[in-house]
Amino acid sequence: MMFVLWVVAPIPSAAQEKSAKAMPTAVAKPALGDFDDFVNQALKDWKVPGVAVAVVQQDEVVLLKGYGYRDLEKQLPVTQDTLFAIGSITKSFTVTTLGMEMDEGKVDWDKPVRDYLPAFKMFDPVLTEQMMIRDLITHRSGLPRHDMVWYSSDFSREDIISRLRYLEPNKPLRSTFQYNNLMFMTAGYIAGLLNSKTWEDTIRERILSPLEMKGTNFSLKDSQSTPDFALPYRKGNDVTAEVKRMPFDEQCPDRCAIGPAGED
Repeated sequence: MMFVLWVVAPIPSAAQEKSAKAMPTAVAKPALGDFDDFVNQALKDWKVPGVAVAVVQQDEVVLLKGYGYRDLEKQLPVTQDTLFAIGSITKSFTVTTLGMEMDEGKVDWDKPVRDYLPAFKMFDPVLTEQMMIRDLITHRSGLPRHDMVWYSSDFSREDIISRLRYLEPNKPLRSTFQYNNLMFMTAGYIAGLLNSKTWEDTIRERILSPLEMKGTNFSLKDSQSTPDFALPYRKGNDVTAEVKRMPFDEQCPDRCAIGPAGED
């Protein structure tokens, strides 16, 4: 499980603004006050074992801290360096990379997918020709989830893309929002092709390395070999349900095919 907390700094008062103007080289840090209490209460309310929180103001990290536990049974605390499963945050990496490639003239959001991936083929021939890169990343392909195609399978990305032609859509193209990991995976595959590398190597080169995100990885095996990683937990739909430990996805310990759309 991965939890992301966005924090917005409070708007400074007139007095604070005046003080900041008097010291133009200094950045006034947000008053976090009882923020620790707020996070700890949120963990209780939502029955979340633990989170790592970063608060950034302009270019300065003003808070980087772990709350709760990465291992409930052993009472091991979350630290600022704890590795969590990345989940669908990989989708943002995929879109960011495609955006960079668009700036470089390598791809256009509104050109057909087949311009970049000639082997791409959907159930409907018209859909095949009309599907654009933008459709892949906005969940408007007309294709329902079909998650069992990738979930608990050992198909490669190429295998999954070749099977798209057998998956029947249930809505017209661009008519409605339908979350679809297969389309996002295809977008990530194309992002890698445009960079002449795998999706993983492309993300490392274009995002992780420039940002010095040295601890981030795309492998459960790699995460579990580190001294500070969070165990997976989940809670049932019942409000009174307790949080229980769940196993890591043993079907996909390393380089999941669905990686550009999400990693466990």
